[in-house]
Amino acid sequence: MVAPLFNKIFLAISFVILTTTQAMSASRTATTTTLTLKSGANGIVSGASIATGSEVTLTATVNGGSATVTTGQVSFCNAATTHCNGIDLLQISSSGTAVIRLHPGPGDRSFVAVFAGTPNGAPS
Repeated sequence: MVAPLFNKIFLAISFVILTTTQAMSASRTATTTTLTLKSGANGIVSGASIATGSEVTLTATVNGGSATVTTGQVSFCNAATTHCNGIDLLQISSSGTAVIRLHPGPGDRSFVAVFAGTPNGAPS
């Protein structure tokens, strides 16, 4: 009997922590968007590899000053492109996060989360 041969294909994941703090006008609070990634219960650090087909959870948190932003939208994008090549646009929840779950295919992937801004909070 021949033992089966298993080939593992890995997915390299990197991400950008966007900390833009641009205020569009004096009345808009500067914001910071932070992106974290997990595979299962494990956090993923930039440059890490995971098995292809694994679920990856991207969580964006937006802060305005010392407060968590609980309204507005976040675009999850391919960070390897010049413009935000949107993976998805999600509403920020009342807990202050926008979450998307993906099953990326093999190859290198880079992600970024971009806060669209609100009348009170500048984009980041």
